[in-house]
Amino acid sequence: MRVNGKRGLYVGIRKQANANTVEVSRRVLEEIEAINQTFPQITVVSVINQGNLIERSIANVARSVLYGGGLAIVVLLFFLRSIRSTLVISLSIPISIIATFALIYFGGFTLNLMTLGGLALGAGMLVDNAIVVVESIFRRRAEGAPPGDAASEGAGAVAGAIAASTLTTCVVFLPVLFIREEAGQLYSDVAVAISASILASMLVAITLIPTASARLAFGSESREHANSPLRQRVLAMVDSLIATPRRRLATVAVTVMASGAVILGLTPPAEYLPEGEEPKTFASMSAPPG
Repeated sequence: MRVNGKRGLYVGIRKQANANTVEVSRRVLEEIEAINQTFPQITVVSVINQGNLIERSIANVARSVLYGGGLAIVVLLFFLRSIRSTLVISLSIPISIIATFALIYFGGFTLNLMTLGGLALGAGMLVDNAIVVVESIFRRRAEGAPPGDAASEGAGAVAGAIAASTLTTCVVFLPVLFIREEAGQLYSDVAVAISASILASMLVAITLIPTASARLAFGSESREHANSPLRQRVLAMVDSLIATPRRRLATVAVTVMASGAVILGLTPPAEYLPEGEEPKTFASMSAPPG
């Protein structure tokens, strides 16, 4: 065969079934570098490397997780209009992700497309519990309670509610762990990542968030936040949308149309996995003998 216009030999290296593709590719590249230094009369190059594709895909998903967390913080800042309260709530995102990494490591899982995809799906859910706790603390603080009492009472008032909502979300993914076919192998990582991240966010919401709220003591901000003109306008807009009869009729019409589409079988075609694009092209040519 020819490599870059020069005659060469092709050597294929395949990993064992239980080996990690990225780790094997890294070790092979290290050996190639060592061979080139030891035997300068020959040149060994990597033509096809599956590890590069996996690393690029994981990097893309990791960037999506960062972008999703950043957008969640921006949305919080827009509605809360308070840098300190937004900072307190935003603490739940990195801490929950770090705790999820620890659970993935000790659970024997790896960072792959499925686990990172689960973190991307759960990135917006990580701040839900923290928002509920901070709102409860705001309410106690607005009633005149001291910062420490407002933090403990506010967190205690909603601890049962956020625990119930978090556990119901985790229970939805529990049956996936008992699937033994290929679907279970694919989606068990997603289920573990989402469940671990929101469980970590619940623990952060009932432990760290009240402590940070008490230390920052943003009682005056809570009153401004509760009575801010922007907040009142947004709430009034939402109430008007819900109360308008035409909106109700539109909601009913959309629901009926969607139900009719399902009943009539107008559903998208089903397949096992979506088609993906790889940044490489294979071409096979057959020439006559000689």
